[in-house]
Amino acid sequence: ALVVFCSLISIMICGGISIAKSVKVSNRDAEKIMRAECKGSVQDLDLMMEKIEQSVDTLAQVTTSSIEDFSRFKTDAAYVTEVTDSLAPIAMEFADQTEGALTYYIRYNPEFTEPTSGIFATKNSEEEPFQMLTPTDFSVYDPTDLEHVGWYYIPVNNGAPTWMDPYLNSNINVYMISYVVPIYINGESVGIVGMDIDFGKIQDKIDKIQVYDSGYAFVVNANNQIMYHKDAEYGTAVSEMGKGSQKTLDQALNKEEYE
Repeated sequence: ALVVFCSLISIMICGGISIAKSVKVSNRDAEKIMRAECKGSVQDLDLMMEKIEQSVDTLAQVTTSSIEDFSRFKTDAAYVTEVTDSLAPIAMEFADQTEGALTYYIRYNPEFTEPTSGIFATKNSEEEPFQMLTPTDFSVYDPTDLEHVGWYYIPVNNGAPTWMDPYLNSNINVYMISYVVPIYINGESVGIVGMDIDFGKIQDKIDKIQVYDSGYAFVVNANNQIMYHKDAEYGTAVSEMGKGSQKTLDQALNKEEYE
């Protein structure tokens, strides 16, 4: 009886140790697979975002170089029109070559140009051609009205290229995300160049990410708020989704490869 009892105790101890090690190894392997999938997916998204940035950045450079006489640009409406007309076909070509672009615009500082000056073009889907429309009238809105003109003043106030948070374009019922570049000449604000991108393109890429049977991906902003999640609403704080979600996110953000 003693031999049998000792044998059972030994088996239970060895079995427990084996199970614990197996679970540890399994979790470690699962984590490696998830991190590898995450890293690969991030690189894919980064490539898409970089192409958008490259299009807008280059168009901003072209816009700046097209204004050869800045003093005249600030005082001569005819010269502003001349510059705008020369930029129109170039801007459309850039937008046509940018995946997911539904809107593009070049807007000038309303302090010294007409409130509707510049370029604004949009389309309802990628299959349709761009339609040139009258740009937003800056004189109708106060600069602090971020709901209507934040797309202009936020990047200008940031003084740097800015990715805007996704928003719903109620006119075509499509969520968009905007990349806007402020342009300067001799340190003075000239205006902005930007594109609105179909956020569905990013959502589609996120939806295709799957690890095992239940693993999935979601997108958060710099404030750890949900930008896209298959279940949670937009704007939900990750901390409200459960301790596990926040812990996992904090661990990922603290890793150098995810900075």
